[in-house]
Amino acid sequence: MSDLHPLEHQVAGHRASASKLGPLIDGSGLFYKPLQAGDRGEHEVAFYEAFSAHAAVPACIRDTFFPRFHGTRLLPTEAQPGEPHPHLVLDDLLAGFEAPCVTDIKIGAITWPPSSPEPYIAKCLAKDRGTTSVLLGFRVSGVRVVGPEGAVWRTERPEVKAMDTVGVRRVLRRYVSSVADEGIDCVLAAAVYGRKGGVMSQLCELKAWFEEQTLFHFYLDLI
Repeated sequence: MSDLHPLEHQVAGHRASASKLGPLIDGSGLFYKPLQAGDRGEHEVAFYEAFSAHAAVPACIRDTFFPRFHGTRLLPTEAQPGEPHPHLVLDDLLAGFEAPCVTDIKIGAITWPPSSPEPYIAKCLAKDRGTTSVLLGFRVSGVRVVGPEGAVWRTERPEVKAMDTVGVRRVLRRYVSSVADEGIDCVLAAAVYGRKGGVMSQLCELKAWFEEQTLFHFYLDLI
């Protein structure tokens, strides 16, 4: 196995460190996500096992919108020396990109699993009401944009936590702009969002499948 290290281009979620478990990559095209404890980790593994092998899942959906699943693996971590931790093994979707622009968007107005206990639902709902999840049906968790000269612009955690609809509009416009720093020209909007094969047409394709499929219960997804 190649050298494991934290994600260079990560924009949201826990970053792997000496005090916290977090996702890792190995430099050879694989992404390792630490499993959560208890039922949540078990359910995630069960989903990937079923989804990756189910004959009724269209290849155009599985191959376009989901990373390829490579099973699970016990890995050493800096946060738990001497205690290997189970990880999901998926394709590293950013492998081969030198300076990717990345956005982490959580889609879905219901962010808790089915049959969750009431205290957990209340916790999720309180968080969702403090973001745009309830109002817009999605929230932005992080954005990273690399400018023409290599300058990096990214959202900061306090900004993301307080982001309202105006803030969402601003960062989505900034994501498709070619100017540095806080400049916004939206010159890439048509190519990224609007053209055939762009974000909007892909979301419509995914939405159409969600509306007809009854194989899986999706309650929070990332794009």
